[in-house]
Amino acid sequence: MVCMEGGMVTAPFKAMLQTLLMMFPEILVPTRNNLLKVVHKLSSPESRLSEKHPEVAEHLVLLMKNHNQQAMFIHKLELYDKEKAVAVKEKLYFLTISCQNSPISKMVG
Repeated sequence: MVCMEGGMVTAPFKAMLQTLLMMFPEILVPTRNNLLKVVHKLSSPESRLSEKHPEVAEHLVLLMKNHNQQAMFIHKLELYDKEKAVAVKEKLYFLTISCQNSPISKMVG
């Protein structure tokens, strides 16, 4: 139930949490299989992400399990340092947009 007063949500965090739990009840028990169900719900039905790219699905599960709540709050931004990035470059995966006609690829050029 959403707390509404005159058509206005008076408890936005509570309303957001209730909606989230209604859409993804699996997050109440964040096991690997439950989080894979969440990944499946968040991706396109035709994508079969966890079958085609299990490493990406596992990465998303790890992100959900180890999410840092403090990262959502205001924090000091640091400039990108290419020298620091070189040390970890070979350990990272980069996702790219392969569809040339997608709205996102038009935005990023």
